[in-house]
Amino acid sequence: MASSVDRLEVAFFDVETTIPTRPGEAHAILEFGSILVCPKKPIEFERFDTLVRPHNIYLISSSFVHSNGITIDAVVSASSFSDIADRVYDILHESMGCLRGRVWAGYNILRFDCLRLREAYVQINRPPPDRKKSLIHFLCQTHAGNKQTQALNHLYRAKWSLNTAIDTSHFEPPQHVNNASILLQEGLKENDKIHKLPGQPYVRFDQYGGYVTVNESTGRAFYYYFVEADQTSNESLPLLLWLNGGPGCSSLAYGAMQELGPFRVNSDGKTLYRNDFSWNHAANVLFLESPAGVGFSYSNSSSDYMNCGDESTAADNYVFLLNWLERFPEYKEREFYISGESYAGHYVPQLAHTILYYNKMANKTLINLKGILIGNAVINDETDTIGMYDYFGSHAIVSDEILDQIRIYCDFSPNTTKQSDKCLEANAEVGQNIVNIDIYNIYAPVCSKQILTSKPKPMSRAIDPCSEHYTYVYMNRQDVQEALHANVTKLDHDWEPCSDVINIWKDSPSTIIPLLREFMKDNLRVWIYSGDTDARVPVTSTKYSINSMSLPIKTPWHPWLYQGKVGGFAQVYEGDLTFATVLGAGHQVPSYKPKTALGLVTHFLTGNPLNGSRYRLG
Repeated sequence: MASSVDRLEVAFFDVETTIPTRPGEAHAILEFGSILVCPKKPIEFERFDTLVRPHNIYLISSSFVHSNGITIDAVVSASSFSDIADRVYDILHESMGCLRGRVWAGYNILRFDCLRLREAYVQINRPPPDRKKSLIHFLCQTHAGNKQTQALNHLYRAKWSLNTAIDTSHFEPPQHVNNASILLQEGLKENDKIHKLPGQPYVRFDQYGGYVTVNESTGRAFYYYFVEADQTSNESLPLLLWLNGGPGCSSLAYGAMQELGPFRVNSDGKTLYRNDFSWNHAANVLFLESPAGVGFSYSNSSSDYMNCGDESTAADNYVFLLNWLERFPEYKEREFYISGESYAGHYVPQLAHTILYYNKMANKTLINLKGILIGNAVINDETDTIGMYDYFGSHAIVSDEILDQIRIYCDFSPNTTKQSDKCLEANAEVGQNIVNIDIYNIYAPVCSKQILTSKPKPMSRAIDPCSEHYTYVYMNRQDVQEALHANVTKLDHDWEPCSDVINIWKDSPSTIIPLLREFMKDNLRVWIYSGDTDARVPVTSTKYSINSMSLPIKTPWHPWLYQGKVGGFAQVYEGDLTFATVLGAGHQVPSYKPKTALGLVTHFLTGNPLNGSRYRLG
């Protein structure tokens, strides 16, 4: 029997799952232990069989299509999760191709760009018998999660797999950038001006959106969205670039539309409302979708999507900036700052390093970089991971016994790819404990249903847990794309918060701490902040990473105030590295504490310290 589906579908369902009852009804609610790798559209089964076995395990299967084109008709039944996994593994063992698709979980879509079947064991908390004992994280929760952090989990699984091909060595600046990379930009700024977005409220500032070519030969172009400062004196305010992480996630999706941009999408998916605490109150803010394959950014050469990594992203981001500044020459002399969160803990320092390198090579200031700001940032794999587990333990998410087992039996040092059974067993237990909470803000609700409303919900300063879905719907509207000057080549895939077309990440250094040390020597302003309710890259991880630098303390740990209220806590180190927490904020700090985040970035940009309780800031 031939199937109309174009990718592999495999589903492990548990007792909480809503089982589809007819062909085409593939919007099941998945709980932990479940995985569904499917095409971009809902699956239409030619046939399917539901098998109820001991331990409340269900398996639905249809015709399987390998990545190598071979079609297999199979119905797999088993009496345990491990038995199911073994049987499916055996069916697919010959090709072990890269499976692409998306996971539908609680009506949310979680991304798996390149999932090998043996990695599916993570979903059921069992290591493949006699095949490998690698540290593949439990971090693939199937609750309604955030795609940005799901992308980060995918990278960690790949980096710590036994046969990883990811280069984790120290970052070196790209060497192939030259004057030929700068193209003629005359007249393009005027074409990029956005007159009004659909459903947008009135604003006084100008906004722009469009493409900047970063590689003419391959037709690689990055999409940007730029909002000038919401002040009459914007000529004196700095230029701030914001990068989201992933890797592979959109700064338009998160930074611009859910965090620090001037608008947020209403629950109707059609209209926008003002973010009163947008960062363009403090700066002219530039959002960039990179690398190619992220959001509206694209390449005319599909091989570019298979060659992404930290180094190529830094190189293309740098070429983008050189060309963008030619398009907007009034910003060439402005103070320039780079900011970002999560895996942008790599992007931001690597771009800064590249800028400093080429400034020195040219013996002049090509880009007037003054500082970097990174939040809940991935900066050092070993301490980031240890700090995550310690956060789980200190916040009563895992038991003391499990935490002790992880500390004793797990090895998180660089280049470790094999773990003991005791370590894997403890990881499985942690996975069971976190499945029903959002570890990116452990006190926040999750999106239970991805549905639009006929009328917008009442506006709130607290981020709606389903805002990612509203943004997805809004950005895929034709009138929105036309207003943004986006998707001009009519891409063959939807705009996504995180890329579905980037399948491979070639290089990701295990640490970027050497770059932070370099910036301190060069008197670059370095601030690291941490939302203290994030458990994925938590405050403990950042503290451990900074402590590994053994820096003398300049200003001891103290509370910092914003408009008379405690915004968080801060400490300053010799070399002027500032570490600040944001009280009550999750992984995406500006989403959860927008007012405090605006206060933080204002002090960063002006260079004013986060003072203690004797002072009233703001």
